[in-house]
Amino acid sequence: MKRKILAVLSIAVLAVIFIGFGFTKNIEMEKEYQRAMDRGIEAVKETDYRAAKIDFQDALKRKQNDQRAKQTLKQVNTYMDAKKQLSQKHYQEASALFKQVAVQDDGINVLIRRASSYHTELEDVVQEQEAFNKLYKQAADLSDAGDYFASNQKLSPILEYQQIDRSYYDTIRTKAEHLKESNDEYLRIYGHKPKM
Repeated sequence: MKRKILAVLSIAVLAVIFIGFGFTKNIEMEKEYQRAMDRGIEAVKETDYRAAKIDFQDALKRKQNDQRAKQTLKQVNTYMDAKKQLSQKHYQEASALFKQVAVQDDGINVLIRRASSYHTELEDVVQEQEAFNKLYKQAADLSDAGDYFASNQKLSPILEYQQIDRSYYDTIRTKAEHLKESNDEYLRIYGHKPKM
């Protein structure tokens, strides 16, 4: 009888130990998950997006299928893609990606604000570039037709634009400057003074 009681008690003690171990392990995994999420959010605040990506991936390892970790990882990846497009001067694509980040529900607030700011700025840049390219084409056509003075007038809004020295406009500014120099040279040769 004592043996049966001792066996039952031993089994009960072992069960409590295993249950406690499982519970403790679960609590520890939750803490590790939360630490990884916190590190990731802090890395985003410090603009260290690669570290943030690693931290959110780590959080997903701790808590697979966690929607919050999946969303934040997706948000950071999309933001990094947008920054890459921006560095490659693909402004329209970058703007669209920043918009995706900005409208994502339950995202990281600081990233939403940054993406929203970039999106707004790039929308303006894309519109300005379209207008400048149209003006440049008209100026080039006028120059090809020999109307150098009118060509320079078409270039004026581009070259006098207050923010033309920003890197967004490097290509169009360079093209406009070269065309204006060429027009000015023709105007000098034919005895006309360039007005600009």
